[in-house]
Formats: sequence, structure tokens, C-alpha cells
Amino acid sequence: LYVEKGDNKNIIFIELLIDSWIDRNKMGKGDGWHSYTISLRLRNIIWCFNLLPEMISKKRLDSLWEQFCWLNMHLEIHHGGNHLLENLISLSFSSLFFEGEKAKAIFLNSQYKLKKELDLQILEDGGHEERTATYHLLLLEHLVELGIMIQMKLRDRPYWLVSKIHQMTEWVTKIRLIGGNYPNFNDSTLSSCSKLDDVLRLSYSYLNQKEYEL
Repeated sequence: LYVEKGDNKNIIFIELLIDSWIDRNKMGKGDGWHSYTISLRLRNIIWCFNLLPEMISKKRLDSLWEQFCWLNMHLEIHHGGNHLLENLISLSFSSLFFEGEKAKAIFLNSQYKLKKELDLQILEDGGHEERTATYHLLLLEHLVELGIMIQMKLRDRPYWLVSKIHQMTEWVTKIRLIGGNYPNFNDSTLSSCSKLDDVLRLSYSYLNQKEYEL
């Protein structure tokens, strides 16, 4: 869903979605409180709030903070793999939206754990250990988003993060098929992540410090 300032119809629709979720999903109850779904939702809402601050309200901020704290206490260590990486990416990303010592502490802790997990899960050839192209593309896109947010908020480009994004980007270029497709191995599908060429352009725009071209 593409939204910009002045797009009142879609802004109202998103606000209704956020408020409806808050009203109908009490803390810890149901699929909406699974750590993976929280990881994805946090980032999407924070992007909306950064781009359209008029969406921010106390009710929505309180809910966002509750979800953030819940995720911090319910990392998917038992799943590991891409699920745990998504949790840590979202904690790092979301902590930059909040102020205070707790948010800062969670940022530092999640960055430490994320670096450690990336060192374990990203293999020497730059590919993710699960060898599923869809997961790899999703993780790469989300790591780039995190890199962008860190640069926006802290004016920093952590070397270890830039290095991993570069490695993972090079792997994508190696598996790219004619027409921009990729091998449909393991749990891969051709419709559950952004297009390969779009992810490449986003990644190279971050690595080369150039404006992303739609």
C-alpha cells in the first residue's frame, strides 16, 4: 500500500487497521502476538510514523512500546535461523524510534546479538545458511532498511553490517536467473518477497550511498 502526504483515504485506512488491531488483540493473546509477526508489524508501523507523524497518538505509541518490550522478552531462540534474525533486526530498528535508557540498552544488546547471529548464519559465499532464496532476499532487504535507519538516526554505518550486506548482495547476483528470477529451492516461492532486482537496487543504493531509483 503506497501512501504519501495528502493521501487521506489511505492514511485513514491504515489508522483504522492499526487501531482495530490494538482493540482486538489483547497482550499475549493469539497469532498477532507471535514474535515473527510482531517483528514485521513493528517495522511497518514505525516507517508509517516516521513518514507521516500525524498518525502518531498516545494509544498507538503505547501499543507499539508494549509490542517492542514483548518481542525483547520473547526472542525466537528455539526457532533460530531467519526468525531470530528478523526478531533482532526489528529490535534494533524499533529501539531507534524510542527515547530513554531502556530503548538504548535494547539497541546495544540486539546489535551485539545480531552481529553474532549474522556471523553464524551467513556462510563464506555470502548466502544464508537455510539456502532458501526467499529468506535470503527478505533478510537482505530488512538489513538494508536497518542500515538506512541507523544512518538516519545515528549518522553511522557499522562496518560489520555494511560488510554483511555486501556479502549477501554479491550472493544474490550469483543466483540471479534470466529475467530477474531465482532458483525456487527449499521453502522459496516467487511471490512472498520483493522482486530480486528491486532488492539489488535497494542494496546497491545503500552500499554506494546513492539515491534509490524507483
